[in-house]
Amino acid sequence: MNKTFLRRLKTYLIGVGIGSILVFVLFKERTSQLTAWTPKNTVIKAISTSEWQMNSVDSCYFSCLSLNEKDKKAMLDKADVLFSQSESKIDQENRFYMLSLEDLAVKQLKVNFINDSLISFSNWKLMDGKDCNCD
Repeated sequence: MNKTFLRRLKTYLIGVGIGSILVFVLFKERTSQLTAWTPKNTVIKAISTSEWQMNSVDSCYFSCLSLNEKDKKAMLDKADVLFSQSESKIDQENRFYMLSLEDLAVKQLKVNFINDSLISFSNWKLMDGKDCNCD
């Protein structure tokens, strides 16, 4: 290959590397915004910003998992969205997403959107060995 091309490629890659490092250093408190456009993060943001409608079963599970009000929304950062088991069509009035919160011993949790604003929880499935007796 041409020496000039290799020199230019090397200079370009060094510049991209330095620029990437500077972006992460300067915007480290806002790095979550760099991936906010992904489908998982869009769903998590929609859940955390909506109003939660909780019944006594949901309250029982949250207290059994030792989650206070602040921890309830923080738990979503660790959640995985199971898109293959979800109904996420935007034109649907009552769509739902299945979440997996294995860090909190929750195998599956169904999150229901009601008219794109209220959220309710259902179908709690805990990991083996964790029992809450909330049903």
